[in-house]
Amino acid sequence: MQTIIEIYKSILSGRTNRFPNYTWESKEESIQIFKVCFRYLVTERLKFDREELISKLNANFIFKYKLSTPFANFLSSNPYKAVTIAFPEWRVELWELKTVPSGTWDNINNIKNASIQYYKKNNLSRTDLINGEREAGLSRFVAAYRRLNQNKTNGDIDNDPDYYFEYLKVVFPYHNFRIWEFKRVSIDLWSDQDIKEGFLDFFNDELKWSKSEVIEKIHRDLFDKTGLAYLFKVKFKRNCAALLEFLYNEPMKDMRNLRVLRAPKRKLLPNDIRVIREMYKINNSEKTRKSLAVKYKVHESTIRNIWNRSTWKNIE
Repeated sequence: MQTIIEIYKSILSGRTNRFPNYTWESKEESIQIFKVCFRYLVTERLKFDREELISKLNANFIFKYKLSTPFANFLSSNPYKAVTIAFPEWRVELWELKTVPSGTWDNINNIKNASIQYYKKNNLSRTDLINGEREAGLSRFVAAYRRLNQNKTNGDIDNDPDYYFEYLKVVFPYHNFRIWEFKRVSIDLWSDQDIKEGFLDFFNDELKWSKSEVIEKIHRDLFDKTGLAYLFKVKFKRNCAALLEFLYNEPMKDMRNLRVLRAPKRKLLPNDIRVIREMYKINNSEKTRKSLAVKYKVHESTIRNIWNRSTWKNIE
């Protein structure tokens, strides 16, 4: 009399069409047979390790290898149930699978629990989370959070905020993330208090500047590599004087470096830009850049941007 593994081998090789009648009548016995056959398939026939199985496992995978009847009838066509029953020692988490059962991400607690498990398993730090969802490997969880919230707003996504920041606040509240720590967050999420705290934190805690030093040293390129760059561009139009007037609630008319602080009003003509670019080819030193800024009455950052080769296609 053939064993169940011998019968399964015969089915996989095509010598037999199906399992014998009455194989799948009892739920308990059917699940045990499924476990034995599935373990044989994975470890002996396919020789998959844990990670390879996780990367390929879905409902179609199990249907393909002739175990559809017990899988559908007793495991609800749920790949997670299949792998946890067959390989309990692997301790596979639901979120590790290539596809998860329908409805898994319809519950915020599932998203939170899966995110925290992933965070702990991969030894992520607060800094890793700030660096971005892709860098931290959290994209699928953020996408689930985004879809869940879109469903709650009837799918109105015309003015979506940056869900990553919102997601982190919900899932990792103990990290006390501050909005200005992120390179780009929708301006709709910034309150006036956030804006003031963000810029003053940057000036006072990171740069260690006093108010007088801020007024003396600030320039439009100061925020380029910080989480404040996007806000400075969108809300203040890269106008330092407008920013300082907002932060300190006082006019900045008498400042000695006002020319640098105010957004330049003069627009360069196409021919001016061509000349500046020709100078780049001849001598692109810092001294040349400063002299061009004086000659054309613009800030040095304007000359630097014109010298950026990636923009040269705009004006031939």
